Amino acid sequence: MAAPKKKTPAKAKAAKPRAVPKTALAKKDDPVQDTIALVRGFQLNTLIALGLAIVFLLFQLFPETRFNWLLNIPVAALSGYLFWRQGNETKDIEQKVCRYGLLAVVAVFLWRDINISMTLAEYIN
Repeated sequence: MAAPKKKTPAKAKAAKPRAVPKTALAKKDDPVQDTIALVRGFQLNTLIALGLAIVFLLFQLFPETRFNWLLNIPVAALSGYLFWRQGNETKDIEQKVCRYGLLAVVAVFLWRDINISMTLAEYIN
């Protein structure tokens, strides 16, 4: 028996390389792309902690959510715990991000309590 012939695919059109406009210069060292690549290399717990810290900070921008204890305290506590835990387990830039993130969460939490105390003092006087 003869071996069946292999079908060859139809010739695909050769893709022409796009011409780069003269005004758009190719950047060799793009800091935005470097930062994105760096953040993609972070561990999952660090990314979750960053997300929770951003959510906690956004809660402070709106008065309706600023005074909600059941909403703010768990988000801040979980974010702080994850930052603390990851700060001990990671190295290099991720460790610095975790330490500064923990300091930021604690600072925003204290700032929030000071604002609540000042608001209560205004109501009393």
